[in-house]
Amino acid sequence: MEIVSIVIALVALGVSVSIERLSIRQDREHYLDSVWRKVMDGVEGHPEFSDISKTENYLAEFDWAQRLRYDSFCIQAWTACYQLVDSGRRLSLDQRLAVEWMVAYHGQWLHGNAQLFTDRKFWRLIDEIEASDVRLTIHRPVPSVDGLATWDELLDRYFHTFLSPFDPRIPSERRFEPILHFLLTTHIRKPNPLVVDLGCGIGTAFPTLEACTDQTIAVDVNAQALQSASKASDYSPALVNGDMRQLAIRDGSVDIVLAINSILMESREDNVQSLAEIERVLKPGGIAVLMLPSYEAITNLRRLRVAEADEHGGGEYARRVGHAFDHLRQPDELTASYADDGVTRQYFHSRETIRRELAGVDLDLTDGPTEFYYPWEVTRSFNYGFYPGEKEAWDWITVARKPLEPSPSTTDQRSGHQPSSKDEASSPAQTSTKATSSNGAKSSSSPATNAPTSTRPASTISTTSGPTDKAP
Repeated sequence: MEIVSIVIALVALGVSVSIERLSIRQDREHYLDSVWRKVMDGVEGHPEFSDISKTENYLAEFDWAQRLRYDSFCIQAWTACYQLVDSGRRLSLDQRLAVEWMVAYHGQWLHGNAQLFTDRKFWRLIDEIEASDVRLTIHRPVPSVDGLATWDELLDRYFHTFLSPFDPRIPSERRFEPILHFLLTTHIRKPNPLVVDLGCGIGTAFPTLEACTDQTIAVDVNAQALQSASKASDYSPALVNGDMRQLAIRDGSVDIVLAINSILMESREDNVQSLAEIERVLKPGGIAVLMLPSYEAITNLRRLRVAEADEHGGGEYARRVGHAFDHLRQPDELTASYADDGVTRQYFHSRETIRRELAGVDLDLTDGPTEFYYPWEVTRSFNYGFYPGEKEAWDWITVARKPLEPSPSTTDQRSGHQPSSKDEASSPAQTSTKATSSNGAKSSSSPATNAPTSTRPASTISTTSGPTDKAP
């Protein structure tokens, strides 16, 4: 009888301990929930705390009062993350995503205040998240004042704002500059060719062009971008503030047209019109060296994200991740378009559209389309994820040549062509993080800045149509 009593007492004690532990765990979860609600209230009250372009460089971006508020917010938020890990329980998917959000948006603060957190498990989790794919949508707005891009600021932050083939973080053996130099010097075998750089942005191609020619016309719809380009390089091309769909350049006057990720419009018709203008200004036998933003790269990214979701959360979670991706970016395979920023639909390029649209404007495809891959270490900061060993994001390198003899249809189209004298033309807004072009930013209303300073023929720029200085 005594043994039975002892057993009953032990069972009762065990149940009591379990109930107490459950109560403690529930109290802890309620506490952590309340902390997270307070954290999210802080974000809602201070939207700059969810602007990654500011939080990544908070010491410079925030004044002293903002920094005090941001310090307080980060202490609360990171303490909540620390307590989640310290609880000893496996993180739920929601909790893991919350910590991922903190790492993505507020990791700089954490590493600057690492002395506040000592637990090894906590830092192992942080290291694991930083080495894996970020499953969040991260928005890095272009620096702007009153809706106008501030390109002077972009000079220092350009490669953290736009995905560019000229990004210095790309390893030397994979750099785009040697490829570009090879293409420019191989396809046109003549000294000092006349080159037009369409959508030149801040002049990221200038160093390569300088090694190939001293005759360059740099065109961009944004006057501030051209001003920044003139400051960023010792190279002095002729700077033209104009729209690539309506170039103020004479027919058949250019040896090479260069367009690096700048043919990215809000309609297929505008893409084709840009290609048609390239064909018009090229000399017979002249070439277009193009890097065209890839539509297939985004469908590959969707495949990787859905596969990763299926591995971690099963089929239903994978379905929801795919649906969320489609809802945000709105990909349309038929038109090769999607909204890279979740707002503005832009028309990208597939192998099929490249071949079809070049043929449609009477440009002969001579090289490509060939993939130029961006390392995961670079694209992960642009919301492309991090999937080592998998196919990386890419854009299309393409070379096209203008025939020596135009086709009859092109001759008919050109016979009635006159350079337009309209000064209200402008390029559609381009908000994608892909760019060497500044065509996506609103243009300053000031006129084109620098007079031509290269040794190009003075008759190349049309005198019947001045470059536009209007904002889009």
